[in-house]
Amino acid sequence: MGDYERKFEHYLTETDIKTKILFLSSNPKGYNIDKLLAFLSEEKSVYLIYVVAIDENRRISTRLCSMYNQQLLSGTRIIKHWAGRNSSGVTQYDGRSLEEIVFNFDKSIDVVAAQDFVTKCLRA
Repeated sequence: MGDYERKFEHYLTETDIKTKILFLSSNPKGYNIDKLLAFLSEEKSVYLIYVVAIDENRRISTRLCSMYNQQLLSGTRIIKHWAGRNSSGVTQYDGRSLEEIVFNFDKSIDVVAAQDFVTKCLRA
C-alpha cells in the first residue's frame, strides 16, 4: 500500500511518499480507501505520509506526518469517480495543504475529526 513498510517492536508502519513540486499547481492522489481500511484493521498499524517538497531552485524540504494530522485531513478529499465499480474510492490531497505541512507544520491531531474521517471511509 505505502512506499515503505517497516515493522517495529510495537508497531507496523506503512509510509507513503508524496512529492510536491512547489512551482506547479497539483493535487496528488492519496491512497486507495479499501487498501487503507484493510491495513488499519491490522493490530497496531500506523499509516504515515512523507511529504517531499521541491522548489524552483531544486531545494528539497521534507516532513513526516500521520494520516490523522489535522492539516493533512483538512486537505484530504474522497474521490469516487477515479475508483472501480466495487471500490470505496481513493483520496486526493490538496497541494497547498502539503506545502503547509512542510513549511508550517502543526502536529495537532483532532481525534473527533480523525474518527469522523475513518467513519466516512467506512461508509464510502
